[in-house]
Amino acid sequence: MNTNDINLEESIGYLATRASKVIGKFLSQEFQSTGFDMPIEHWATLLTIFQKEGITQQEIANTVFKDKGTVARAVKLLEKNNIIVRIPDDNDKRIKRIYLTHKGKHLLPKLQPHVESMKKIVLKDIPEEHLAICKQVLQKIYHNLT
Repeated sequence: MNTNDINLEESIGYLATRASKVIGKFLSQEFQSTGFDMPIEHWATLLTIFQKEGITQQEIANTVFKDKGTVARAVKLLEKNNIIVRIPDDNDKRIKRIYLTHKGKHLLPKLQPHVESMKKIVLKDIPEEHLAICKQVLQKIYHNLT
């Protein structure tokens, strides 16, 4: 293969990564405008905990496809900001289960309007059927590789 034949603009991986980075940057700016100053990488961690309280750090890492160190930093920051609390598992005290605090439970509803606003901008002029195909293709790529 000739390197002149390689075009990033034709690479599905490059296009997906580029779109993801731009969306993350935009959402981070939206959150900062509300006074919620948290790295966007931690958003997926927070959302995962919101969807499944009592989850472990390892389960979060598996869900958001991040290494344990990245998740540990996110959890530490969320705990420092009193958004989550880690509680030892009833059966194995080495395992810490993660729960939202009162503050954490009220945070997501405050951020949700910003997420919805961002989605309207991101998906502007994209027909629903195109979006559905895009999701199907990305799911298929994922399943082909796992």
